[in-house]
Amino acid sequence: MGKSNNLKSNNLRRSKHSKPPALRRLVARCLLLLLVLFFVAAGYITGLLPDFFVFENIFYDKEVSSVTEKNNLQDAGDATGKSLTAEGKTQAVEEDVSVGGSKGNGKETNESYLVCIDPGHQAEANHSPEPIGPGSTQTKPSVSRGTRGVSTGVYEYELVLEVSLKLKERFQENGYRVIMTRETHEVDISNKERAIMANEAGADVHLRIHADYYPDPSVQGISVLYPGLDNAYLEKGLAKESLDLGELVMEEMLFSTGAKKRGLFPRNDITGFNWSEVPVILVELGFMSHPREDEKMSREDYQDKLITGIFKGVESYLK
Repeated sequence: MGKSNNLKSNNLRRSKHSKPPALRRLVARCLLLLLVLFFVAAGYITGLLPDFFVFENIFYDKEVSSVTEKNNLQDAGDATGKSLTAEGKTQAVEEDVSVGGSKGNGKETNESYLVCIDPGHQAEANHSPEPIGPGSTQTKPSVSRGTRGVSTGVYEYELVLEVSLKLKERFQENGYRVIMTRETHEVDISNKERAIMANEAGADVHLRIHADYYPDPSVQGISVLYPGLDNAYLEKGLAKESLDLGELVMEEMLFSTGAKKRGLFPRNDITGFNWSEVPVILVELGFMSHPREDEKMSREDYQDKLITGIFKGVESYLK
């Protein structure tokens, strides 16, 4: 009888201290929500999300989307042989930019190819709306500032210009002609304008250079975006050419850097894609929200690996 009473007493105490399964699930969900809110708040506090709604990343609507085709990256590039100064005037970034062509096209020498490099973003965002494609009633902000490194404090627009200028040198050293959408930070060039630059210059390829961000600091790796094969704004075959270019660039970048592969993502809502008349891709060099990858992307030796991969991928495509 004494043992029976003791058992009943112990069971009663356990039942008082145990939580029903439904309550445990509710607590777990609340903790998860608090964790997500913490990451978002941390981004605002440290300046990682200066243009939260107009990012150019794979995971936020910086004119791109992330793990799924519609939630990835954003937009920040457009190109021709010209760029706009801070005063809004048009100036040539590279002279002697005779019309190029598409893949192959009977060209025999490197100097017969024209490469357009678009360093994404700029120092000051321009949130004025522009149509995402010819004839479209859907609009997006013209251009954003991009993200910022969690370890280095370097802004995305600074990093991608540094890499792009070195990439320009690599192509020129090998005989290719190059135009840049911008060579300084103090410009105001929309995504649509950057695409039109590449079109008017007759570029053979349009390379949009970016870096990525995600609230989870463990996410890292290289991503490449391209116009979806069902893109209604592009001429027939142009999306496939862009995909071919993206696959080769991704392959060479992974080989040269040893970075993690995030994948290739088709996008039909990116302004810099939809106004393009030449093969175009957007390269995410890595995640500035990943502490180690952020530091690596600012190192000269790693930048050289990134540049080597992009260069070899483009050269394989053109030849």
